[in-house]
Amino acid sequence: MKTKLLLPLTAFLALASVTISEPAHAIGKHQGYDIEKQERTPMILTDRAVNKLGLSEEQQEKIQALYDQAKVTTAKDKEQLGSLKKQWKTLAKEDVLNTQELEAVANQQAQIKAKLKVKRLQLHKAVHSLLSEDQQAMVAKLKHKKRKGQRRLQRG
Repeated sequence: MKTKLLLPLTAFLALASVTISEPAHAIGKHQGYDIEKQERTPMILTDRAVNKLGLSEEQQEKIQALYDQAKVTTAKDKEQLGSLKKQWKTLAKEDVLNTQELEAVANQQAQIKAKLKVKRLQLHKAVHSLLSEDQQAMVAKLKHKKRKGQRRLQRG
């Protein structure tokens, strides 16, 4: 008799705990981050990277200036990309798809993304040029180590 009552009661409690608990998206995938984007420190200027690479104050200032300048120069493109994304969503919601407009928006997005990718590479090269040979070697070693870890995760 007790087992007949215990099984449905356990199932009910398990179901109730799942439905009552907060969904994962309400908590936030990355706790500690606001919903809006915060000012992020470039990876190379984090305390850990600065210590590991032995960056001087002058190098840190120059790198920060490069990132600040890049943020300003890419802001317009990122804003334009956001408006194109909204435009894509409205076009996609229409009952009859206008393929020519969709292709035009997709091509504009691709051009802006390519432009941003080139600017990002230019920024990385500029930062790389500020580093000494030893620091460049350390960055290359860390990148290789990171890629190796990512491949291991992909294989499962």
